[in-house]
Amino acid sequence: MRRGQARNAGFRALHCLSAEKGYTLWHKDLRSDDTPQEAGIGFTVSKLKLKNESFFGAKSLNIRQKTKSKEIAFMTLNDNNVCVWGLEPIYYENKIIGYVRRGSYGFSIDKSIAIGYLERDVGKVDSVMIEINGKLYSAQVHWEPPFDPKGLRIRGIYY
Repeated sequence: MRRGQARNAGFRALHCLSAEKGYTLWHKDLRSDDTPQEAGIGFTVSKLKLKNESFFGAKSLNIRQKTKSKEIAFMTLNDNNVCVWGLEPIYYENKIIGYVRRGSYGFSIDKSIAIGYLERDVGKVDSVMIEINGKLYSAQVHWEPPFDPKGLRIRGIYY
């Protein structure tokens, strides 16, 4: 590396890498109004705990899980010259179906990534439009993280 050349490191590198792998961040991707099932992390709350109501909030969570109205999605923009920051509206068939929670750049996949929640009643769509600065851009929807969705690389499997 030459002197003065910028390099991804620290917080920003973790921000980009977590977006690629689908590792959610508390204040951005996860909020108190999201259930674990909506956020794709339902495995963190065992059914036994929910059945026994052995933790604070289990009763409320059981009620909210039955009304799953949104689902987390990872979207990659087809135009790499555009940055996604967060709070941009997501459209499907000229209707707003969600908002971007966080945007980042995926250096491993060489694409801009948007993470947001999409309404469940539209189903598992393949592509959406994201409004950025008043202009619509097409994006491919990934229902699993866009980079290494099966988690093979973290286990040393690189094929």
